[in-house]
Amino acid sequence: MSSKSISTEEMSRRYEFIVNNAKEFMTLINSDYIYEAANDSYCFAHNKKRKEIIGKTAANIWGKEIFDNVIHKCLDECLSGSEVHYQEWFEFPSLGRRYFDVRYYPYYNKEAVVTHVVVVTHDITKRKIAEEELEKHRDHLEEMVEDRTNELEKSNRQLQNEIIERKRLERKMEQLIKDLKTALTNVKRLRGLIPICASCKKIRDDEGYWKEVESYIREHSDAEFTHGICPDCMKKLYPQYYDKDKSG
Repeated sequence: MSSKSISTEEMSRRYEFIVNNAKEFMTLINSDYIYEAANDSYCFAHNKKRKEIIGKTAANIWGKEIFDNVIHKCLDECLSGSEVHYQEWFEFPSLGRRYFDVRYYPYYNKEAVVTHVVVVTHDITKRKIAEEELEKHRDHLEEMVEDRTNELEKSNRQLQNEIIERKRLERKMEQLIKDLKTALTNVKRLRGLIPICASCKKIRDDEGYWKEVESYIREHSDAEFTHGICPDCMKKLYPQYYDKDKSG
């Protein structure tokens, strides 16, 4: 059977079957905001029979608050010739609170005048809940990343401080070693064979000059001299004082 042989009544019946078996909500609203058609899914969601919806205004079905705040402006925009799309939570008697993707399409008559609005509403509650859960997990993940980043930054600062302290101690140790080496060098300079005159007791330095013992030792160590006289020299040089000292 060709499509030309199908009667208008049969075609209308088929379209009605398709619309009423769709899971999406489908309605037709005129310029006075009155329902002229509503499919089975829409009627079921409102827990109403079709005759309880057809002929009623959108404000009658939804209530004045929702009509004034959401639906009214969308219907007016669509009646002016624009398609309207939005997503919103709605409360239905048979379904409870659900999240819907709502689209308004202008319906033109033969004179290209918008006389009605076709409203197609798709339930996307599961997707919305999944998105919200994903958003929560993402926020939690961001918090975890932020906390971990702060911990790493703190550990890095501690490590940097430890490195700075270690370098300071290394420099201090290097200076101490240097000082010890210098002290050891000074000590060693007074060790070994020192050339000294058998007569005057002067010492020959590395450059070949003969110096007094006091001068040599003062140059090669941190020692300072105080002067006195030993008993032998006292007896030899000052016998008169030596004898008195012994007898006294």
